Amino acid sequence: MTTLAKLIRQPVSTVFRRAYIKRRSSSTGLYESTWFEITDFIKSWGRAVTAIDDVRLNRFSQSGLNLLVRNDSGAFNIETNSDSLWNGYLTRYRTLVKLEAGYNDTAGNEFPTDSSLGIYIMDGEIQLNTKTNDTTLRLKSIVAPFSEFRADEIGGLSGSMTASEIMGKIRDSTDGSGNFLFRNFITSTSWLIQTTTQLYPFLTVQVPNLSVWELMNKLAEAEGFILVPTRFGGIDFRDRTERTSTSQFSFYGQQYSRMNIISIDSTKEAVDKLYTNFRLKFNDADTATSYVTAGEATIINNSSTSWKYGRRNYEFENLMVNTAGAQAIVNALLSNYSALKLEVNMTTKFVPDVEISDAVDVSYKTFDLTGSRLWDLENWASDASLDPFDGLSWDSDNGESINFDARMFKVLSKMHDLDRFTTSFVLREV
Repeated sequence: MTTLAKLIRQPVSTVFRRAYIKRRSSSTGLYESTWFEITDFIKSWGRAVTAIDDVRLNRFSQSGLNLLVRNDSGAFNIETNSDSLWNGYLTRYRTLVKLEAGYNDTAGNEFPTDSSLGIYIMDGEIQLNTKTNDTTLRLKSIVAPFSEFRADEIGGLSGSMTASEIMGKIRDSTDGSGNFLFRNFITSTSWLIQTTTQLYPFLTVQVPNLSVWELMNKLAEAEGFILVPTRFGGIDFRDRTERTSTSQFSFYGQQYSRMNIISIDSTKEAVDKLYTNFRLKFNDADTATSYVTAGEATIINNSSTSWKYGRRNYEFENLMVNTAGAQAIVNALLSNYSALKLEVNMTTKFVPDVEISDAVDVSYKTFDLTGSRLWDLENWASDASLDPFDGLSWDSDNGESINFDARMFKVLSKMHDLDRFTTSFVLREV
């Protein structure tokens, strides 16, 4: 039976890429109900990145994407031009763009069944190149509109609400006339909001100083959650644990027969995400009682993390929580990030259906050089008694030493290169 995994590991595969837009009505301002395909206009597809914690904790990176399109026919001209795809519609800005990509089997069936890679918003300058008759569509993440609204524009917010209740209010917020603000970009069924219990009594005090996106980030930080768009054009607000306890995809590299890894570009012990002490400021006043901490004392002992790796501090501020809530935050962070974990950066064949925070397994072994001759690496003249044709050989592996046999990781970052049809991942050891 044909599967996506089989198609990915084939030496030669048939692939597809598609791009669509949704324009807004010039009379109602609402998006059209169906997608309009612009695939034939694409000259270069670019790279799309989604990441959590790949550089620093509580940093949720949702990059945009640049599509290079041909404009020979004037399709991407201003909407007042009769040749423009937007003629009769509202401005080109804030147009929604959907990308799809995947594999075809020999019968023409598409894999995965839902080939969505993401939904973006056309929200950058549109400069038409008069020499080459092309233009670059500068696309932002679907979450970009959350940065444009102030949090105090969200109706129904009050003190002592949970994070999941606040996220629900954001999802369902309107302009005051019954028109949904964010459901135009992310439909109500595309939100995954995990239920929470911690109350935020100081919410209304902090809201006026934040954008909606900043508020969402503060809530995610307070709950120890991730905040990330999905490839289906939705948004996830959920804990950091793997989506499932079992692997969602198996990666195979050198010395395995079902290779889908192009290269393991680097491995590291993620000391940059190892913290032995957390300190959270939860009160605006700069007094001793405005802070809570969690961590270990430094002692000279071979079992002390602080002694082995140094005292590693993480300090941050969240003024929406009370003392108990603040203490719970730092306790949870200490539990997750006080142990040293391995991180792997690798490039693979195009893998469209793996999501951020998915559990995956990796099998990869450094080439075994045991018994191989030391040609060009041994100074034969150093010992005249040696016979170079029966000479020295490696007695151990050389260079990098990777021995993964279905080792489990969690996806922190993924980057699809749609021109080369590859995917790059940053993985963190489970």
